[in-house]
Amino acid sequence: MFHTNDSFEIRTLVKNLFLERFRYDKYVNRCDVYWLNLLFVNALRDSYEYSQFSSSESGPDYAPLLRYIQSHYQTITLEQLSNKFNYSVPYLSKIIKEMTGENFTKMIRKQKMEKARHLLLKTKNSIEKISEETGYNSADHFSRVFRQYYGISPQKYRKDSSHFSSLDSSRTSVRLGA
Repeated sequence: MFHTNDSFEIRTLVKNLFLERFRYDKYVNRCDVYWLNLLFVNALRDSYEYSQFSSSESGPDYAPLLRYIQSHYQTITLEQLSNKFNYSVPYLSKIIKEMTGENFTKMIRKQKMEKARHLLLKTKNSIEKISEETGYNSADHFSRVFRQYYGISPQKYRKDSSHFSSLDSSRTSVRLGA
């Protein structure tokens, strides 16, 4: 099962796959394979983020718990999680520590920071919007946590990263032109 979070790309690929069936030429089957390949590649790309905590050691019993955390990390509390899965808070804390090597708070912060880093690099969203998307009520608080975690402000991180990526792309174009 793949969680697509209402992905525009996934919806477009499913639509194209569906519409391909209404073409009546000799390329329909090849195109179906093409659309299916693209669909699964996009689903797998999205699923990496969702499945990063799952492992063979985690076993089938705790995978749903960790997936739930990944899907709700912006707002979930340990108490809410314990109620949802009918575990006591201390036992749940122990499970999380054994499974991830981190306590609940550090694990949630890590997910928020990785998502924030991804959004800073891949979107033009404002810092306020990114702070909301990662579960922070205040852009100032988000910026403080980001700076503590990465040692640099979100604004500077975005600026420096875009500078390096533009240097990389100019190097690539020079190499291609040579």
